Amino acid sequence: MQPKRGFDLKRKVSNLTIYQAGYGLAKLTTNLTKQFSRDLRGSLGRRMQDESVMLVLDIYSANASINKVSEIESILHRIQAMELSYQLSYDLRQINRTALGDAFDVLEGLGKQAGGWLKYAKKRTLQEAECSPSNN
Repeated sequence: MQPKRGFDLKRKVSNLTIYQAGYGLAKLTTNLTKQFSRDLRGSLGRRMQDESVMLVLDIYSANASINKVSEIESILHRIQAMELSYQLSYDLRQINRTALGDAFDVLEGLGKQAGGWLKYAKKRTLQEAECSPSNN
């Protein structure tokens, strides 16, 4: 039996609740933007798809990063951008109220998880700074 080659991303981060929620949002976004009108599918729809995929990649990067604070702040920024995009999609009648509610529920959960993660990361960074020997 030969050893498995390559990198299994799903195995490494799929146990993170925030990753699962982000991945679910990316799937939801992809499915919803397929139904956009032709003139918005290539602009707003594509941007929403790209943002949702980048959100998942940012979650992965933050998990692997030593300096998690800036990575998590990037996640929070993307969540806000996605909220704005979903609201615009609803206002332009590209998605219905149920889809908007579903997306906002996921985004709210992601925001809470990322906010808690950021609080923990800042606290941990502060503790590490206090414990490390000062460079005098």
